[in-house]
Amino acid sequence: MEYKNNRILYNYLINDAKNRKKEFDNLDTLLIKLKNCVREIDKDSKVYVFGSVLGNNWSYRSDIDILIITNIDGIRQKMLEKLYKKGFKYAFEFHIATEKEAEFFNKEKMKEI
Repeated sequence: MEYKNNRILYNYLINDAKNRKKEFDNLDTLLIKLKNCVREIDKDSKVYVFGSVLGNNWSYRSDIDILIITNIDGIRQKMLEKLYKKGFKYAFEFHIATEKEAEFFNKEKMKEI
C-alpha cells in the first residue's frame, strides 16, 4: 500500500512540475491570454505581473504572481473560476483587489500586462 501511495504522489509531482514548466516556458503568450480572459469579465480591469518572474531569481517552483484590479463587486469567485477553466492553475497565484485594496501593493515593482 505504501508503494502505491508513494507512486501516486510521485506521479502527481511529476505532472505538476511538467505543467508548471510549460506555463513558464510560454509565459508571454499566457499573460496576453490571461489579460484577454480577465477583460471578458471586466473590460476596465487592470492586470499586473509581479514577484520573482520579473527578475532573474525565479525557478520552475516559483509562483507567477498576478494582481487583477477590478471595481466590480462580487466578481472574484467568477473570475477565479474562469481563469482556472482556461488552464491557469499550476504556477499562477492570483490576487484580485479593488483599486482601494490595491493601494497596498507596490506598483513600482510590477509590470502591467
